[in-house]
Amino acid sequence: IRWPKRRCVSPTTIRGARFVHQPGSVIRLGNWKLHEYFEDSGIELYDLESDIGEKQNLSGKHPDLARDLHSRLVAWRREIGVPVPSIPNPDYDHGYDEDQRAKRSARFR
Repeated sequence: IRWPKRRCVSPTTIRGARFVHQPGSVIRLGNWKLHEYFEDSGIELYDLESDIGEKQNLSGKHPDLARDLHSRLVAWRREIGVPVPSIPNPDYDHGYDEDQRAKRSARFR
């Protein structure tokens, strides 16, 4: 897979900005939503019933659920043949995403 160059992103949401900058995939099951980020193998788990804004990552509090959802997500990707990057993007700058998220966060306070 060829990596696209970074493009401008609308600062409408903090979460949206990170998700656009970092390739990954998402799975939902009931109230639960799991994000997997390919660049840093990050996993985030949210309970949408109590946290619709996805502000509190619960993957550490519910590791078994996070593993289960991640396994389902990986199996689904394999089943339908979703291409997943196998090497890190050489142009990816983790600091850029953190800086942008901090700037956007300050705007919404």
